[in-house]
Amino acid sequence: MSSDSADVIEISSVSQKKVEANRRNAQRSTGPKTEAGKKRSRYNAVKYGIFSAAALQRFGFGIEDTEQFEELLTRLREDREPVGVLEEVLVDRIAVCLWRLKRVLEFEAGTMQKRYRKAEREMPSEFTSNTDTTSLTWCFLDLRLPEPHEMNLLIRYETTNQRQLAFALTQLERLQRARKGEHIAAPVAVQISTDQ
Repeated sequence: MSSDSADVIEISSVSQKKVEANRRNAQRSTGPKTEAGKKRSRYNAVKYGIFSAAALQRFGFGIEDTEQFEELLTRLREDREPVGVLEEVLVDRIAVCLWRLKRVLEFEAGTMQKRYRKAEREMPSEFTSNTDTTSLTWCFLDLRLPEPHEMNLLIRYETTNQRQLAFALTQLERLQRARKGEHIAAPVAVQISTDQ
């Protein structure tokens, strides 16, 4: 029993030494000193924005990289320097809009790849073996855009998303200017009527 108690005493004295060493080291490390360092480390503990859980595809073939989204959000926060919940929500919204624009480009590239693969499968082998590459390239030029119905969806999705992005950017800018005490003119509203 005495050997057990000796072990306990030795372990507790070692851990006490570690605690004291940690306290001494903590006195030397007080975090970033420069404004740039403080801005960079400001969001270290924040992993995702308010919309990120719903913004990312997390399963199947279309799984999206959470680290890429996190990096985008962190860089936007560093760039826009939001203060308060509303500004942070608008920055998160901007990140989601930019992420959706990335999806639009990926969709467009995917639909073109699908069309090329389908055309290659349907093309007779004697045509590909007897035709030079320049002629084949000209034959495939019409495949550079998505099908008309896919293109219409793509344009509507992109247009809606760009409006949301522009709105969030404008709102964030107005909030930040007002917070800094600048005079903000009332937004201009135009009503369009088709009545004659």
